Amino acid sequence: MGDLVEDERTLVRFLRARNLDIKKAENMLRKSVEWRGEKEIDAIKKWDIPSPVAKDFKVYYCGLDSDKRPVYLMPIGRWDGRKILGQGFKEEGVRFMYKTLELIMDQCRELGVTQFRVIVDYAELSFWKVAHWDSIDNVIRVVKDFEANYPETLFTAHFINAPSVFWQAFKAVKPLLAQNTMDKIHIFDSDKKKWGAHLLELIPKEAIPKDYGGVAQAKELHPI
Repeated sequence: MGDLVEDERTLVRFLRARNLDIKKAENMLRKSVEWRGEKEIDAIKKWDIPSPVAKDFKVYYCGLDSDKRPVYLMPIGRWDGRKILGQGFKEEGVRFMYKTLELIMDQCRELGVTQFRVIVDYAELSFWKVAHWDSIDNVIRVVKDFEANYPETLFTAHFINAPSVFWQAFKAVKPLLAQNTMDKIHIFDSDKKKWGAHLLELIPKEAIPKDYGGVAQAKELHPI
């Protein structure tokens, strides 16, 4: 890996993702470097998110957990990908997620950590939103790219308010997730007592938004 210009923490993440197999980790990292060049990822932070995408696809920074990992909120159930993609923003929807991940990684580096937590709220997710091929295709693309290029960055994901239709969509995504990623995902239905206690058990109330049982003042990651 000597010719790969990467910081030590990045190298360790890729090694862990390939169970410390140096050759496999090097191959994975080389492919990721190529992907970043093809997608112009390093320049994406300067890309202006189209207003309709930024207004609909909200992401929030909530605070830090007890080990200084950043905590984020994605109210995906409220996102209307079918509407936004139908307006011609299919590629922009994917680039939005790349930019979000890059901003999260920048914040992790500033904090001296390599992983983050995310609360994903599926309230308001409907069959109409899920039964849309372009939306499903975008989700599959982002999940694949996340697994291949941001390994070992997720510490925990907390899926809450998951309706029955969630499981239909999750069937398409689950085979793409590494077992190590699956082990970090906690899924709850709309029983706030259960997921509320779960969040407070793992995340300080100062990093949980008020509407979710904490006291955090969540801030938009992409303010308009």
